[in-house]
Amino acid sequence: MELIRILMLGMLLITPNAQANLVTNGGFELPAALTAVPGYQYLPNNSTSMTGWTSISDGIGEESYLRNKNRAGNNYVSRVYQDTYALALNTGNAIQTSLSLAVGRVYDLSFYAKANVAGAAPLQVNIGGFTDSIANTLAFTHFHYQFTASNTEPTAVLRFSNPSASGGNRIWNLDAVSLQAAPIPLPAAAWSFLSGFMGLLAFCKRKQKRTQV
Repeated sequence: MELIRILMLGMLLITPNAQANLVTNGGFELPAALTAVPGYQYLPNNSTSMTGWTSISDGIGEESYLRNKNRAGNNYVSRVYQDTYALALNTGNAIQTSLSLAVGRVYDLSFYAKANVAGAAPLQVNIGGFTDSIANTLAFTHFHYQFTASNTEPTAVLRFSNPSASGGNRIWNLDAVSLQAAPIPLPAAAWSFLSGFMGLLAFCKRKQKRTQV
């Protein structure tokens, strides 16, 4: 039994830990003050009313806004991926948050997004030297990227922007944003350690059986 306990401890030591989401309020659920009536809240330029995020607006046309899926008429239900709230990123607007990245570390970025019309421009995303342009999709789609942080500044900015140059309410719906440090691969020595333990356990069991006989 003692050997089994040691083996279990060894496995715990070499098992990668679950990584925390580095994005504060990635689901846009805070401060949870937006009620079902009216069901939306505009986010003017430099607004920080949405916990952890700053809204950027070009001042032309409609601003981005926070949505409550419980709005009367249920017309927001299909525009929120999970929980109660989601972001409507409007034409010529952006949303961003600051966080710390370790240069050279690998990170996993994921989020769900969809456009409300086929004419919306590709959604732009960038962080720590990584950038991409997302083609239009009219159904909530899970986007996942793995990148190595190359930004030399102590604070990196995760930014989503809707660059549509014309009006027409070409919105991108954004929800469930997550950024996690990718698990560090186990070195070969750790696997050798585990294999050795398994072999030792098997040997002890065989020896115990021979003793009982």
